[in-house]
Amino acid sequence: MCINLVASYRFLWIPLSEAIKERHECHIIGICRNNADKSWFERQDKSGVIDDYVVTDVFNDQYGNISDPVDIVHEKAGDFEKQYNCVYPELIQTDRHLGRGYSTLGPGHSRSKLSMKATYIASIDFLNKIFSYWEDFYAKYSPDLAIGGGSGIIEKPFNLVMRKNGVILRSLMYAKYKDYFYWASDEFGTFPGLENKFNQLKKELFESHDFSDTDLKDFSLVSEDNKKYFTINPLKTAKSITRLIARNIYMRLKGINTYANYLLKDQIWEVISRDLQVCYLRHQNLSRLNDIKGRKFFFYALQTEPETSTTTISPEFNEQLAVIQLIAKALPSNYCLVVKEHPFAIGRRPYFLYKLLQQIANVIFIDFRENAMHIAKSATAIITISGSIGYEATVIGKPVITFGHHNWHNFVSNTVVVENFLDIKAAINEVIEKSRNHEHYSLEGKLFLKSICDSAFKWDFNAVFFRGKDKVSKDEIVSILKALEVSFQSENGTAD
Repeated sequence: MCINLVASYRFLWIPLSEAIKERHECHIIGICRNNADKSWFERQDKSGVIDDYVVTDVFNDQYGNISDPVDIVHEKAGDFEKQYNCVYPELIQTDRHLGRGYSTLGPGHSRSKLSMKATYIASIDFLNKIFSYWEDFYAKYSPDLAIGGGSGIIEKPFNLVMRKNGVILRSLMYAKYKDYFYWASDEFGTFPGLENKFNQLKKELFESHDFSDTDLKDFSLVSEDNKKYFTINPLKTAKSITRLIARNIYMRLKGINTYANYLLKDQIWEVISRDLQVCYLRHQNLSRLNDIKGRKFFFYALQTEPETSTTTISPEFNEQLAVIQLIAKALPSNYCLVVKEHPFAIGRRPYFLYKLLQQIANVIFIDFRENAMHIAKSATAIITISGSIGYEATVIGKPVITFGHHNWHNFVSNTVVVENFLDIKAAINEVIEKSRNHEHYSLEGKLFLKSICDSAFKWDFNAVFFRGKDKVSKDEIVSILKALEVSFQSENGTAD
């Protein structure tokens, strides 16, 4: 098996590898981003549980070094596209440096030296090298299981090569509710066994189960009020800039070179730009939720760009402005579309977006300080691509139209998945009809949430993400490993 020793949960991988080796005889390959990461894990790995280390910083200096003629580069790319059923532009968009133009509503994201020298042919050649690298990797190691495959331009081909060769993929992910986590079966965040669990509970408990233990206010931190993103604090801004400068100096002194370091000046400007855009939005006299009380509306919560939630989890379609315009043009005359900005995205957006939204006749660009869940509860239906708001709307029994094909809630009857743009009007009519049966979908939503809790495992969310957790207990390892093993059974549809 192989483990991608990424920054997330880095304190977990050595103890988990030790536990895996105790239960299963296996050869473990650790994949690191750079030599600094490799050295860190080697120091932690006192028992030598990682048998081999592979370092992907071999890619750091390969971009732009094109050795083949252009026609050969395209020919190789065509072979890889055919073999792995993909297209290169879709892979390029997963990279924040090479795919900048594909995130049309996030042009303010920091640039890097790599993004400034990027060309299309160089990106195609780069992907050819990445695919060849992972094919050689598989030929050498032939792992049965790959943990933590990642989602960027280096990791996405890894997933495709492994999946093509029958390797089982698993990534540890947060289940977006309280202290629950799960093992995803691909880079799209697919939740193994969730639909089966939902159908089982629906059959057994739909009429009789007591759902009173569900606490709907704890869905997701993103949808709760977070005033630190609404205010301008010069001291906080100065501290953020100081940390960026200190980190930049540290990496230079240590000689740490990643695949594409961000430009310091761009990172500083992104921090300043956020304050400027907050100030701009606060002075636009945007509508508040009380101003639209009593009106019929659909709700679209903008997602951040560039971000894995759009470029990787919804590669088929992630054009947010197109979604807004398509829905707005297809709504009945007595409905409007309410659009809200994502607080994390402020500072990255083009200003024309805000001006354009305010010009669309039946679009209300609501104040970004409003609570997304409060808006959702007042809406007739929710529109999303792959945002958490679609999952949350499912739990509270709201109808959802989604343009993303990999959302957990797509199988729940409240959700209508848009397969064809010509079907948008029919989808709108369908969710309007569904909105008249709120009690049914509310019960299904609570059942959906129970399915998540029953299919996931508990792990201290705050300790993992906010309290600088740097070690894992034996009990936690037992729980995490058991959940990993259960995920194999769930994916195959066998009993828990």
